Amino acid sequence: MAQPPTEIVKNSESQCFLSNQMIWEHQTGLPSPLLEGQVYRYEGYITNTDQPLYYLGLPRDHIIIVLSFGNTIEFNHLQTKFKSRKYQSVLVGLNTNPLIATLTGTRCCIEVRMHPSIAFRVLEKNPIDLAVGPINLEEIWHTDLCYLTQRLEKSASWQERFDYIDEYLLKKLQTSQRKMRPEIEWAWNQLEAQHGNISIQKLVEQVGWSHRYFNQCFRKYIGITPKLAARRIRFVHAHQLLTENYCDLVTVATTCNYSDQSHLTREFHQFSGFSPATYQNLCLTHPFSVPASLFNQKTNSILINPIVNN
Repeated sequence: MAQPPTEIVKNSESQCFLSNQMIWEHQTGLPSPLLEGQVYRYEGYITNTDQPLYYLGLPRDHIIIVLSFGNTIEFNHLQTKFKSRKYQSVLVGLNTNPLIATLTGTRCCIEVRMHPSIAFRVLEKNPIDLAVGPINLEEIWHTDLCYLTQRLEKSASWQERFDYIDEYLLKKLQTSQRKMRPEIEWAWNQLEAQHGNISIQKLVEQVGWSHRYFNQCFRKYIGITPKLAARRIRFVHAHQLLTENYCDLVTVATTCNYSDQSHLTREFHQFSGFSPATYQNLCLTHPFSVPASLFNQKTNSILINPIVNN
């Protein structure tokens, strides 16, 4: 297993993490203004490791597609019996389970972090089917994906790669016949704005639908129920407070509107596999990696926060 980086080199364009066993380059980019509010940002990575590199991926409040070339990535669910599978490019939807990703050799990828409304239009698949776990992106974009990744591989810079993705997504939007109902897009935006701390009944009343119809439509367009979406978004906020602001558990529980600290602990464990106290301590004491024995993995350590808190 690659050890934590021994040297960090930063410049205005990217971060490079270097050690005897691993090279990790990271670049962040913003989408075209035409995609503002729909695509949150791009995250570019190049990894080159002579031993398997493991990364803990936690649920997020957005949909992620990973466009890549080079070696494949393998995903395992941390808490459920899920047959591991290798992917080149992959979609990570709004499933609830933490994942362990395994990378070996040289791999270049770009994460595209998307609002559910644009995902609904450009992915053109049933969101319910996309919420069950990692999905091979080739099954969705077919030959388009091959053409896109070839262009990304031949690009001379990160910005050129990000521009190609802008171009591709804008073309997909122009030709898509699908559009999310504005009531559902509004409801999701309300959940995001309130960090999940808004009554579903209040959303139902403001939309003017029955509770049952609202739930059905929300799941149809988002892929999960509004209650699960609220829990997921609230977890993301709690995770941010724990790992970026280093708030104590009482403050996190109160700020995120959990009924008490026990409620916070149950929810955090559900989405991460850890209690919040354990997870925060790991981030403080092992800023790059944690003992893999915590995951029952046969390796030395697993990255939980290799570059930035996402």
